[in-house]
Amino acid sequence: MSGPKTKRRLIIAALAIITTVVVLIACASPIGKYIIESYVGPTVLGRHIKTDWVYVNPFTGYVHVSGLKIYETGGDSVTILSARALNVHYNVLKTFTKIYEFTDADLVQPEGWIIQDHKLFNFTDLVIHFSPKHPETVTISSGPKVRHPLHINVLNFKITDGIFHYVEKSIPINYYLKHVNISSSGKWWARDSMHVDFNMMGPDTGTIKGDGYIDFYKLDYGMNAKVKNLDMSILEQYLRDLANYASLRGRVDADIKTTGNFKDRLALHAEGLVEVKNFHVGKSRTSDILAFDKLSFCVHDLTPSRFQYYFDSIAIHHLAFVYERYDYLDNLRNMFGAKAEKVKSVTADKTKFNLIIEIGRYVKVLVQNFLESKYRLDHFNVYNADLRYVDYALREKFVIGADPLYIHADSINKSNPRLKVSINTGVSPHGTFVADLSVNPATYADFDLHYKMQRVPVALFNPYLITYTSFPLDRGIIEITGTTLVRDNKMNSDNHLLVLDTRVAKRVHKDDTKWVPLPLIMSIVRSPGNAIDFSIPIAGDMHSPRFEIGKVVTQLIENILIKPPYTPYIAHTKSVEDVVEKLLMIKWEMHSSELTEGQEKFIGEVADFLQRNPGATITVSPSNYAAKEKEYILLYEAKKKYFIAAHQLKSNVVSEEDSITIDKMSVKDSNFVHYLTAQPGTTLIYSVQEKCEHLLGKPFIERKYAELIKSREDLFLSFFKKNGTAARVKFAATRDLIPFDGYSNYKIEYFGATPEKLIKAYDELISLNNMNPRKKYAGKRRATAGMLIDEKKLKKNPGK
Repeated sequence: MSGPKTKRRLIIAALAIITTVVVLIACASPIGKYIIESYVGPTVLGRHIKTDWVYVNPFTGYVHVSGLKIYETGGDSVTILSARALNVHYNVLKTFTKIYEFTDADLVQPEGWIIQDHKLFNFTDLVIHFSPKHPETVTISSGPKVRHPLHINVLNFKITDGIFHYVEKSIPINYYLKHVNISSSGKWWARDSMHVDFNMMGPDTGTIKGDGYIDFYKLDYGMNAKVKNLDMSILEQYLRDLANYASLRGRVDADIKTTGNFKDRLALHAEGLVEVKNFHVGKSRTSDILAFDKLSFCVHDLTPSRFQYYFDSIAIHHLAFVYERYDYLDNLRNMFGAKAEKVKSVTADKTKFNLIIEIGRYVKVLVQNFLESKYRLDHFNVYNADLRYVDYALREKFVIGADPLYIHADSINKSNPRLKVSINTGVSPHGTFVADLSVNPATYADFDLHYKMQRVPVALFNPYLITYTSFPLDRGIIEITGTTLVRDNKMNSDNHLLVLDTRVAKRVHKDDTKWVPLPLIMSIVRSPGNAIDFSIPIAGDMHSPRFEIGKVVTQLIENILIKPPYTPYIAHTKSVEDVVEKLLMIKWEMHSSELTEGQEKFIGEVADFLQRNPGATITVSPSNYAAKEKEYILLYEAKKKYFIAAHQLKSNVVSEEDSITIDKMSVKDSNFVHYLTAQPGTTLIYSVQEKCEHLLGKPFIERKYAELIKSREDLFLSFFKKNGTAARVKFAATRDLIPFDGYSNYKIEYFGATPEKLIKAYDELISLNNMNPRKKYAGKRRATAGMLIDEKKLKKNPGK
């Protein structure tokens, strides 16, 4: 009997245990849900927590939370964190040793929000609450006693496939990272540091991978990170806080190793490679102020606290920068304010966080001891840069640029006796500039500079000349060379200016041009060899240099005294130049398809030459200054549209008298500018030219330009159609460029025979160039002959 009773008791006991386990598990889950929602949320986190369901196994310590939602403080309307699931294993046995240990935790597909308002975050209270508390001594009645922090271990935790948003309310900023995967061996209560591995993606493209550590007590950190093709759009939102308008885009690649301290900005050590690619900043996504294809930093050792700045290389590829000046302010001040008011306002607001300002402040801290440090840069290069200056404040647009610009320097090292930098650039649209700079790194008041600018056309500066003198210059080149030596801030500089073969064109009669007797001035400053040739020494202290103008005055007096006997020679030379040039080139006045009487005569001579020489042909190569022609068209047509509206004319056709009035009207006329500005969509358009284009539309300008080009061709061919030689006139492909002399033109090449008049004139011109006083500049004239006259294509086989 004892056997069956014992067996029955065992079965009952087993059933009781099983029932107890089942009941405990069954009860533990709702109890766990209750504890999480009613205790952990309000009491521990100070936030509401909701879950879909909770499974708790009190024997294994396994907890599964499904549909987790943690809300912002003060309500349950805004979620700070949600997750599809939270899986946790808890070491139950260690609880009896007063150690609360989570052996692993996995937050599955979380979505979190980091919200910043000025310098406060939505989790600031949690950081303060959970900051590690080291043992502290407290006094009790029985004497001093040590109070120890709570022993909590959170081990082997990970975040799987999360998405985290960053929101800054005051600016505002909206940014997020997706596919966030973070894993760590965890945080032990007795250890201050924690190691983390991470892997995530940017909002568009780009990845961030790496690992790091943080010491919660000392606030030290370390990180190894690889960034690939990360979008920089977050900076655009901060830039808009600093500017009236802004567009910024770019990508970042990086492979860096760094250590530091959150409290001490100088306690930094970094090495590795950082590259910024396809970077653009400007008024809009189609209007850049600054852009480059790639900027790369290769860092050997950046340790400011030890005064070490060692770089392998810094390189920038295809840098583009444009500075535009308007009637009021410029593109930079329009963007950031006349006195950078928005930047100053944000910088002065200590409660506001702006990432760009903080980066700038950090860089300032890093480089504040740079000149006193052991710096080294093995290679510095700027490749194929394009720097451009555009002035819209004149009556017509002025553009000059450095393109392509190359800057090269090697072994920039404080221990080197001299730092050497070379600069080589084209001067857009024509010309070259080279410079070599040698600097003493111990003191930047000790340097040598040698520079040379060549083959820059004088006609490039016609927008200024027309605005301030009424006279443009036709032809001519500028050459400037110089050497500057500075020792202990004492300067000795020798500079040489040569302006060769300038010619004053006819006066431009407009309402917005000033008058200065430029022909008289040029007759004084030019030598009999048709050159302005001055040496300009500069000496003295760097802060107050003295310009030695005695030589310039002497040369001017010499020109005035010796020039009269050369007057017949000068006049004859000009006449011969005119014959050569006009038989080889037809220049067109801007926005005109009419020929001067002299041009009609020369074209007639060419047509007669073809008639007398049946085997001869000519090829006409049109070179159109398209940008300037279209500018003249849009200014005239916009003024015409304003004139019609202001005078309430019913027809778009204006009389010849009205046309002259429109042409002379100033493009800066206040009523005209007000009319342009009143058009819809001009808020971010600052130049008159751009407002005119906005008013008329590009298709209209293109159509008018095509009509102009066609009418010129028809007029030119009409001379040859009259005598039946048009079939022997061939037109080459049109080139749209910026001509050397500032005019659209037709270049004429002769085949089969060359006009005898041209050959004689050309031979005579060569002879004149080799005679005093032009002989001194014969070599430079030959060097620029290709710009003025295509010497190689002049066929010396005379026709009848």
